[in-house]
Amino acid sequence: MARPRGARSQGFADRRRALLEKLAARLSEPDGHRASMRTLAESAGVSVATLRHYFDSREGLLSAYFAQSRADGDRYLQMMAATELPLDKSIAEACRWIGEAGLIPEFRALHEIGLREGLNGPTGGAYLEGVFEPTLAALEARLALHVARGEMRPADLRTAGLMLLAPLTLGTLHQKSLSGETIRPLDLDAFLAELAEAFLRAYAPPAQ
Repeated sequence: MARPRGARSQGFADRRRALLEKLAARLSEPDGHRASMRTLAESAGVSVATLRHYFDSREGLLSAYFAQSRADGDRYLQMMAATELPLDKSIAEACRWIGEAGLIPEFRALHEIGLREGLNGPTGGAYLEGVFEPTLAALEARLALHVARGEMRPADLRTAGLMLLAPLTLGTLHQKSLSGETIRPLDLDAFLAELAEAFLRAYAPPAQ
């Protein structure tokens, strides 16, 4: 059966994904935000024409990278969004998952590339839509469950989610991406425990 007009083959999708994996390494380097299409093509061992065939432009390439990362992470976001644990154990688990994910180079590179590109160009929206906001939305969904069960006081869940996600993201970037391990090491376990305890103090319902 012929493909619908304009549809891409599976081979196209596979080749595009393979290129993204190669390009992520170059983009995550300190000068990655300055890498031109020509430089990126050289790092992937292809021509500029090939990159344009698969991504159209540098902005298209970055959008594809963040979109692919979102698709790859969907099952983890679903796990984040649902829990049967009580509030204290649930928040500790969420903090641990996000904190430990930040220690994985490929995951941390998502934030490094997104922040670097977003602060130096027009692609910050792609990072927010593909990486940061989906993670925040999953956290909000988890918190909404606790509010519905009466385990957490009603609150602006976006603000509550940011109170967890922002320091967790910055904490791992501080240690792993900004030389914090050398300049001022952080006890990650203590950091996660203190953050979870502070959240519980702020959002646990009043004692009856």
